Amino acid sequence: MHLDTVNDGVTVRVGELEVHEATPDKKMKDKIVNEVIAKAMGEARVTFEDVTHYSVVVGPGSWTGARVGVAVIKALALVLPRPIFAVREVTREELEPFYDSEFVVSTKKRDGSSK
Repeated sequence: MHLDTVNDGVTVRVGELEVHEATPDKKMKDKIVNEVIAKAMGEARVTFEDVTHYSVVVGPGSWTGARVGVAVIKALALVLPRPIFAVREVTREELEPFYDSEFVVSTKKRDGSSK
């Protein structure tokens, strides 16, 4: 399950299904987030036991929205422990310098050894 409360409204993605609810006031996200999750789970016809992991958008965007999303995901993970992934959305402008660049992937571990 993927949760975004940082951008406009609340968006929940379960598998390929995405449910988005706009909020007239960005401070209302905490009031509708559980309803949007329930709606997405119902439309996807899955239960929380079917969820294999959680992901939550942490920025850039509304700081209060990020706190709402993280709190909800942490609460879900306390009940049904699953891996949690924090997602940071990257803008096209942030990626543009790399479009024509070559990427180098390091295989070194934190201790400096390879593989």
